[in-house]
Amino acid sequence: MWEKFKALRERLAGLIESYERPAVEDATYEELFSPDFNRSAACREVVRRLTPLLYQMAFAKTGQAGEADQLMITLTGEIVHQFPAGSGYMGLQRLAVVIRGVLGSEAFETAGLPRLYYTQLPLYYLPVGDRECMKAALDRMANPADQGPMIDQGSVTETLRRANRQLEDAMYRDFDTDRLRKITEGYLPWERRKTS
Repeated sequence: MWEKFKALRERLAGLIESYERPAVEDATYEELFSPDFNRSAACREVVRRLTPLLYQMAFAKTGQAGEADQLMITLTGEIVHQFPAGSGYMGLQRLAVVIRGVLGSEAFETAGLPRLYYTQLPLYYLPVGDRECMKAALDRMANPADQGPMIDQGSVTETLRRANRQLEDAMYRDFDTDRLRKITEGYLPWERRKTS
């Protein structure tokens, strides 16, 4: 009887603990790289978030879709080893080292992609609706040739402006500027825009 009670207590403690943590899709990168999340769930989420950018980098290296696919498989295999490792706030920078190791610095530095890559960090401090809108815009910037669903410019312009302001606010509110510069290799924060 005591063993059943002990097992139930442990199971309930785990259930309660799971409600205290954010859902994996809402977690910040710092949280995903911490030991608080299931390793495989955190890794899948990071790969899901970064796939559009990583694929553009792989394609920039090879110029061939099939070869880029193979590099994505290799890259994903290397990313798995980063969970959990070290402090959470350096997670994207550790991945940048892995990405450069697999794809090379030239592919990583392609067409402004590092800035889009590191913009992922404050993105998950935005409210969900604005985050999704900003994420769609960033994915479109990473892959302008994508012929996916068209974004209705008229209906999202104000949402994008608001999300961009909130993204800037998050960079300056939720991060120490020097620390953010360090963990993003100097790509963030960008200079704050003057508001009228």
